[in-house]
Parts: sequence; C-alpha cells; structure tokens
Amino acid sequence: MALVLQNYTRWFMSTIKLASRVIRTGKTKRWCSSHDGPPPSPQFGHSVILLQDGLNIEELPIAVRRANNQFLQMRLKSNFDVPNNLTSAQKISSDSIFKKCQNPEAVISKLDEFNIDEVTAPLAYHALAKLSELGMNIEYRNLGAELDKSFTIDSVLLQLGNIICKSGTTDNLIGSMKLILLPSFPGRIGSLRKLLAEQCLNQVLDNMCNIVQVCQIVEIFSAMQQQLWADKCWVGLMGRKIDEADILRVFKILPSLKESQRAVFNHLERLVVAGANLPEERSVLEILTIVDELRLPHRRICLCLSKWMRLNLHIMTEDGITKMLVLFRRLDYSDPHLVQAMGRFFKSRTSGVQEELIVAASDYFRHFQLCHTVVLNVVANSFSRLGHKKLNVQTVEAVLTAFGVLDFHPENDYAFWSAVEEAIDKRLIEFRPESLLNVFLSCIYLQRYPLNFVPRLFSSHFIHRLHSQTQYELIESCRSKMKLLDAAMSFECGQYGTSHVLPKDYHAKAMARDGRISRAANQLVTPLLQICEHRFNVTASVVLRDLPLNPIYVVDVLISPAGEPAIFRYGYGRTYDNRNCVAILIHPPEHYAIHTTSKKRLVGVQAMRHRHLLLMGFRPVHFDWQELVSLEAKKEMLQLYLDSRIVPLLNDCTRS
Repeated sequence: MALVLQNYTRWFMSTIKLASRVIRTGKTKRWCSSHDGPPPSPQFGHSVILLQDGLNIEELPIAVRRANNQFLQMRLKSNFDVPNNLTSAQKISSDSIFKKCQNPEAVISKLDEFNIDEVTAPLAYHALAKLSELGMNIEYRNLGAELDKSFTIDSVLLQLGNIICKSGTTDNLIGSMKLILLPSFPGRIGSLRKLLAEQCLNQVLDNMCNIVQVCQIVEIFSAMQQQLWADKCWVGLMGRKIDEADILRVFKILPSLKESQRAVFNHLERLVVAGANLPEERSVLEILTIVDELRLPHRRICLCLSKWMRLNLHIMTEDGITKMLVLFRRLDYSDPHLVQAMGRFFKSRTSGVQEELIVAASDYFRHFQLCHTVVLNVVANSFSRLGHKKLNVQTVEAVLTAFGVLDFHPENDYAFWSAVEEAIDKRLIEFRPESLLNVFLSCIYLQRYPLNFVPRLFSSHFIHRLHSQTQYELIESCRSKMKLLDAAMSFECGQYGTSHVLPKDYHAKAMARDGRISRAANQLVTPLLQICEHRFNVTASVVLRDLPLNPIYVVDVLISPAGEPAIFRYGYGRTYDNRNCVAILIHPPEHYAIHTTSKKRLVGVQAMRHRHLLLMGFRPVHFDWQELVSLEAKKEMLQLYLDSRIVPLLNDCTRS
C-alpha cells in the first residue's frame, strides 16, 4: 500500500510540473511578445512558416490577415475607382496651398476650406509635411502647444491618414511614415502610426511595392523598433527578380532584419553567385562591409567578390584595394587566385604605394602567413621611400611584424633597415610596450639585432611603463617577451652584455602548451624506444634549463644518452656536450609560412628556435604534425618513417 501511494505521489507531482510548463508556454508566445511587435491588431494575426531552400530550412514569421469587417472594407476600398474629374482645388499645386500657414491652426483652417471628397492623398501628405515643418520651427512650436492638448489635431491627423491609406500611393504612405517618425511632429500620433504601418504591411503582402519601397518600409519598421513587422517583409523580397542596381539596396537592410535575415541573405548570395553584375567598386566594398557586420557564412559570396576583383583589377584604386584587403582579413578569407591578383597589382606599382596599402598588405599576408616575394619587396621599397619623417608607428609595427613572422629578407636590405632604424629612433616613445617588443623580436627573427636601443629598452623607465598598463594578461605577455628577447640576444649577438634590468618573478609560473603537439609527442615515445633500444632515453616535453619559460624552449621529444643521470637536465647552462642529444620538434600548420612556390618554410620564431638549439649543441629534427597524424593509424609506415629520419642521427651520436 505504501508503495502504491508513493508511486501515485510521484505521478501527481510530475503532472503538476507538466501543467505548469504548458501554462507557461501558452502565456509566452514568442511571436506576440511585448518587445518584439505591436499590440494585438484586429487586422493581423501572427504565425510562422517553414521555408526550405535546398538543404536550408528556415522558420520565418508571416502576417495573417483576419477576414473581419475591417478586412472586407479594405478589399472594397482597394477596388474603388477614384473619379477623374478634378476640382479646381485639386488642380492647384498641393505644396503651394499651405505655403503661407504659420502655425498648426492655420493648416487646419486651410483644410476646412475643402470638402472631405476634395482632400486627395497628395494634399493630405503635404498637410502632414507642413505640420512636421512647423513642429521643427522653435518660433511656432509654442503657438500650437494649446492645440496639441485638444483632440482637434488628433482627429485631423487620423482623417488625413485614412485618406492616404484609402487612395494614396505607396510613396505617399512611406513619406507619411517618415514624417510622423520625426520627434518634432505635433499631436498624439500613436493611432496614426499604427494605421499607416498596417497599410504599409498590406501593400507588401499584396505585392504592390517594388524592391526599393520594401527596403524603405523595412527601415521604417526598424526605426519604429517593430522588429517583428520588419521581419515579415521578407515576402516582398523572396522569389522576386532583383535587378543588379537594387542588390546593394537590399544588402543595406539586412542589419535591420533578425529572424528573416539569413533567408534574405541566402537569396542575395544566390543572385551574386548566379552572375549578377556589380559594376562599381563602391558597391562591392559596401557589400563586403555588410557581410563583415552580419557574421553569417560568407565563403561563397567572398569567392564571387574575389573573382570580381580579379576581373576588374585594372580599374581599382589603391584605396579600394586597401579596403578590400582589410575586409577580407576580417572575414578570414583568402584564395590562391586572390593572392595572384595581388601579385599582379603590386608588380605594376613598383614605384611605390601609399602608406595605408602598405599596412593593409602587411597585415593580410601576415594573417594568412603567405610570403609573396613580389608584394613584400614592393612593400619594402615603398617603406624605405617614405622615410622616417612620413612613417608612423603603426606602419613600422605592421611591416616588421609581417617580415618577422614570414622570415622574409627584402632585396633593398640596406635602405630598408636604415629607414627602420631612423623611424624607431625618432618615434621610440610613441610605441606601446607590447608593440615595441614585437618590433624588436621581429628584428631578431631576421637576425638584425637592435643593439643601439638596448639601454633604452632594458631600463627601469621602460619596465615602469610596462607595469603601468591596466590589463594583467598584457603585462604578463610583455614580461615574457622581454625575457625571450634577452635570451635571444644572449644566444646570437656577441656584443650583447649581461647586466640588464629584467622583470623578476616572485611566484611560480605556468606555461600553456599546444595539445596537438603534446599528444603527438606522447604517441612517438613508444616507437622511438623500439628504435633506440637500451642505448638512449626518450622523454617527451622536456623543458630546457636556464632559459625563459617559453614554448620555443621546450623540446617536444628528446633522445638523450642512456648513461646520463635520471635527474640531469639539459639546457643552456649544461657543462657537458649536447651533441649526443636529438631534439625532435613537431610543427602544426601554424608553424609554417607558404611561399610563392607553394613551398613551406618555418615562421620566424621557429627558425630562431632551430638556431638556438644548434647553438646549444642539440641535433634538431623537424616533424610535420599533419604527416604524423596521417601515419598514426599505419603503425608499420610510421615505424619506417621514424627509422629513416632518426637512425642516421643516432648513429652519428654513437660515433661522436
């Protein structure tokens, strides 16, 4: 009996929870929430529809018109023919009727001179325009203050709105909506705004608007903060032919959409992919800017715009190329044809390019780690021709960082480095600490050592600037780079001294490691032990001693003689010979730069790492992480691969 009561209690409690969820779901209709749309309208209902476009299925909001008296009256009015016999009042220019009106009262008095059937939609529109103009005039704004408190102006506005909705064109509706959205418009316009907005939505649903008008209505609804109404206007855009001149116009309203944004974007993307002609450079740049703001899948449209750029490279300006490179870098997009086009463009600009293009090209090729010899040599020539008087800090940092990452040595070696030294000397105080350290490290990657700036860098003043920054992560990064720079100078520059001011650590430090490299190193230990047998020890992730705690001073797999003590640590301060140790370094794709010949070379910091291991006496050997991953499931091929790479080095270690 107790068990039955217990089960009944559980069933009863679960039923109560389920009922509460159902009640909550019924109350929170997301298509009728207070912040997404207008209050319930007797004319429109709200629903959603599933739209399938290929493999994409979108849930889009739609407007459902209710078949009530208001709907039937609207249908009858739409079929009503306006008489063609115009009165004398209608023949007069509408904008001149209210020209002499000095206040809202005068506008209403002028309207009283006409019969109700004589007030046409253009006349009503110009009356609204005059009221809006008087509202913006401070001199006459106070004259209508008493009038605003009465119901007179409200009823007049509703009558004018009804006339515009009954016989006005779509342009009249859109113009009236723009007028009443002005903050200076007199009267209480809530009912008028709702009336005109519903009529605008009716025009869109009846397919009585062209593409530009639909875009204007979407922008108006967005300005009214009626996001749900704006999203319903997708029916006026989808499935219709959009001219090439209107594609940019539709792109501009995408930020105003929310739920239907992706569906409209996919429709525009198909039009561009299908070969829509975009003749102007400005249009392409605006489309790329909008795509960058939306953060939607954009590879197909970027491919088409890249193709347009290649075909129209001869008419593009340097400003256009600069903006396009910046946008493509933000979108993380690159393709081989785009890189070839950049090579042709820079090859035609051997006389030099402007400073903005120097920065954009340097950032782009550094971001994708593409070492294009033609482009970078033109950048170096333009850099040296500008001279230290015209070069700013951002240009120096962008160019040197790119050259350091790509391990690129320019052809005009002397002129380039002379301009670099002069620019740094004149603007050293303008560099942020992190930027200055990046510049000096890039110089060391290229085996150019900033000895003249060492006293100003390793000083208490610079360390004070470093610690005056607000971000803790940035301070720690600068401290680490400062120690790395000191170690690199000690390794490679014989004129570098030892008594320098360095930031000290007073607590234990941790170091982040790439998980891909760590896993690959651990998987190599077992097959390497089979190769080495008892003659050598195999250790993964060995941190070298007497060096900064930095990933470049970690040997991924170290093969050391078996006779060494177990507690022996290898590194910079070792008194024994390191030539009997093989240092295996594993490189993921980020450690390589792609050159013009599609040949991969190590980036600047990894090339420096190789040099430092050689100076310490190790025998470095480099493994490609992607090759190891491809051989991971093929044990026999992996063993043969390691034999061919490691056994000759182990034999040399044994003979020495």
